This record gives sequence, C-alpha cells and structure tokens, in this order.
Amino acid sequence: MINRIPFCSFSFLIFLFILSDVSLSASFFLKDSALLELISDHNDASPFGVHNPKVPDRPEMSPHNPGQRPFGYDLPAEAVKAGFHWARYCGFEGLVWDLVETRPGIYDWSRTDYLFTEAWRAGLRLIVVIHCFNRLDSPYRAIMGGGPSSRKPANMKSYLKWLAAAIERYDGDGVDDAPGSPIINHWEVENEVETVFWNDSPQNYARLLIESSDVIRKANPKAEILIAGTAGPGWINGKPICGLPQFYLEILDTLESEAPGRKIFDIFNYHVYFDMASNTEFIADHLREIRRQLKKYGYDNYPVWCTETGTYSGRPLDMEGKVRVPLKSERVQAFELLRIYLGALSEGVGKVFWCTLTEWHAFGGVEDTIWDNIGLIHNPANHGRSYPKLAYFTLQNFSRLYEERGWTEGKRILRSSPFFIFCFQGEKTEKTEKTKKPGAGDSWIVWPIEPPSGPGFQNVPIDGSAGTKYRVTELLPAPVSGDFGNTLKPVFREAIITAEKNGDLKLFFGDSPLLVDAL
Repeated sequence: MINRIPFCSFSFLIFLFILSDVSLSASFFLKDSALLELISDHNDASPFGVHNPKVPDRPEMSPHNPGQRPFGYDLPAEAVKAGFHWARYCGFEGLVWDLVETRPGIYDWSRTDYLFTEAWRAGLRLIVVIHCFNRLDSPYRAIMGGGPSSRKPANMKSYLKWLAAAIERYDGDGVDDAPGSPIINHWEVENEVETVFWNDSPQNYARLLIESSDVIRKANPKAEILIAGTAGPGWINGKPICGLPQFYLEILDTLESEAPGRKIFDIFNYHVYFDMASNTEFIADHLREIRRQLKKYGYDNYPVWCTETGTYSGRPLDMEGKVRVPLKSERVQAFELLRIYLGALSEGVGKVFWCTLTEWHAFGGVEDTIWDNIGLIHNPANHGRSYPKLAYFTLQNFSRLYEERGWTEGKRILRSSPFFIFCFQGEKTEKTEKTKKPGAGDSWIVWPIEPPSGPGFQNVPIDGSAGTKYRVTELLPAPVSGDFGNTLKPVFREAIITAEKNGDLKLFFGDSPLLVDAL
C-alpha cells in the first residue's frame, strides 16, 4: 500500500495502517503440469530464494489450518506468498541417501516425493542438496543438530545407482517420474564441505563431485550442478578474509588435475551472514576475489549465487549460546535484508537465499541463539506468539516491485559517492539515449553508506534534469514491529519531488532506504 505524504515529515508521522488480509495460511495449490511449468519458468528469473524453510515431509503434518501444524513449520505456498520464488532444500529436507535406501537395493521415495511435489505444486523452483551419507555404507557420525557428517561412499557403485534413480525420478520427462512429475533441475552436491558437515578430504570431495556430476548430467541433460556452498569468509586477527577457503582451492586443484578441460559444476555458490553480509563494500571485495580465483581454474564468468544468508532481530545469544549479541530491532533487520539483497545483486549475484521463513527453534540443540532469530516470521516456540516481522513485509514488497516492474538486471552506479545507488534501467528512447539522461521507468534505490547522525536532507548526485519530477518511496514499512494481528498491513510512504537545478535530488533520509522513480 502506498500512501502519499509530505516527504520532509517521513520520520515524524504516526504509523498508518490499512485493513487487509495478510493471513499466512495457504489455500491454493496448482495442479495442471503445463501451467506449473510455465509458472516455474517465469520464477526462474527471480533472485528471491529461501534457504531451508522447515516444511512438512508427510501429509498428516500439513493440514491447511496452521494451528494444527507443529510450531515452526511452513507450507511451500507460504514461501511464495512471502515473495520467494526459489527454495533450497538441504539437510533433512534435502536428498539424503540414508533416508531413501534403508535396506540394500530398496528405495523408499515417499518422503522426498511429498517434499518436492508440494514445493513444485506451489510454484517454487528448487535447489536440492544431495547428501551421500548412508549408514549401510559407513558408520554414523552425529554432528550439530543430530545430523550425520558425510564422506565419500565406500561403495560408490551403490551410491551412484541410487543417485541416477533419484535424478530420473525428479526430471519431469515422463519416464519413471514421481507422481505429478515434479521437475528439479538444480542439484547441489553436499554442503559446506570445509566444515564438520564433510568428514573427508578435499580431494575425495572433488572425486565425489566428478562422479556425481557425470551421473546427474546423463540422467537429466537439463540439470545444472552446484558445487557445495562455502560456509562463509574466514577470519584473521578479527578481520574477515575475502575469497575462497584453502579447502576449496584444493578441491579446484583436484578437479583440474583429475578432470582436465572439463567443467564439473555450473554454478558456484557461497554463504555469508550477519554484519559481513550487509556490508556492501566487503561483499564487493569478497566476490571480486572469488571470481579472480575461479578464473584461474577456468571457471571464468560463471554464475555465482548466494545460497545462504541472513541476519537476526532481537538480542539473542551468540552461535555458541554463551553471550548476548548487540540488539537489532526488526527495522534494522529489514534494512539489512535490503542491503544484503542489493549488495549481492549489484555484484552480479544471480540468486540470494534468505535463511529462513519461520524462525527455527533450538537450532543445533541450543535455544535462543542468533540461528533461532534470523527467520522472517516469529516462531511461537521461541517467543510465545507468531507474526511476520518487518523484514517479511519488506521482502514481500521488494519482490512484488521486482516482478511487477519487470526488473531483470541492474547495476550499482557512482561508487565514489557517499551513497549506495543501485539503478534498474527502464524504457530507453532516442531522447534519453542521446542526452544520457534518465528515461521513463528508471528506478534507483539509495541510502547513505555511512549512517547519518539523524534524519535530514542530503543531495544525491543522480544525473537528472532540472525540474524533472521523481516519485520517492520508503522501502521499509512504517511500523516499528510487524505484529499486525494478521489483519493489517504496513504502509510504504511516498512523495513527489523535483530535481534541483544541477540535476541532484534533495532526498530526506530517515532510517529507510529510498526507491526513486523517474516520472
């Protein structure tokens, strides 16, 4: 909802609401396969993804009355309603050999059929992470949260036979498909292999990736393969390190030596969280170094996705559950969500997966850490009530704008200025091309790189024309909290301004980034 008000009073007005139904219950499912494929192809271009929403894995856990579901569970259609068009299923929501082949040679697909088909019917594109652990093959080694740590299977023949059957089952070609023929074209081999999730060498991971890649491509020629996502930048003397961890450099060395001249994966993906994720200058340096390293191994101009990111709200415990971290309001979390998405998009990242939809509870066996507070919807197991945070509505609105306006590619401009300015180009005409002035439909998202000491006006050097009018909209909703009782939705406040004589825009910055549209 847009509400037009005098722009200079943005930070001083009372909060406005309008009546609307924002119930999180999902009441629709899509059934026609042709329509599903059309919608899925449309969603393919969207950069908005969610990492590991905790979704029901069997019908009895997912009645459409949310009150009958266990706390913290989401239906895939609710992820779509939040503005996500992609989901990454990892861990117990992923493709786990141990959960499918519990007896030698006998596959039970009931769980994955339900997980993947429900997401497909809701219109979500999926990245599914393949986990090669099976207790029939190697001893169980429990790690954080009780999950297993993987290693290269001792019996690769059995693993590859199972993997081929899985890829065939979910390729949607009508041959040996799961019921409903759900289509999964993006497969990631393991996750964060430089951590405890992988109990083996980088060389053995590279060999697993090579053999898995061969099987996946044979079963589904349309499939795209992701290398395991990196866990995040390392640290030296309290400062983050840009680029790939040594473990991944050794993986790339092995791929180069044992599969020379071949491109084993199609998409590189990385993870980054919290303050590093929202620091747009660090992200630019980090991605620049990653691409330099990938180019060295022949992966030049390869797609790069961020498959895990997020930041928290509240004042939870740190990762180890020992001390409280600095307080972040819901409004700060919402602003950082936009910074994370736009910082990545401005560096050419194709997809960004937020972690997660409804908050987890007791992640890793410890309650109230930052991992329990990064979701977009409060989990009543954590806080005694459930409602969407401001970040939920911020993402929903940004995703809607992205889709309705047909934004595809944008770029960061004027990097030397004291502002982060991201430009989505609109329709170009002979006049705008000749004058190099903004065209109708051009949009910018702007905020000061250094937070201002308080609300006030600042001149932004967008190359406009004197007297040109612009619509300016706050991208954070007005309320300080997202608790609307599921009957109200927030207002995104708007004003019309005129460019200064020198073409600059005099913008009022409170605590929200601004969307500027040339009229």
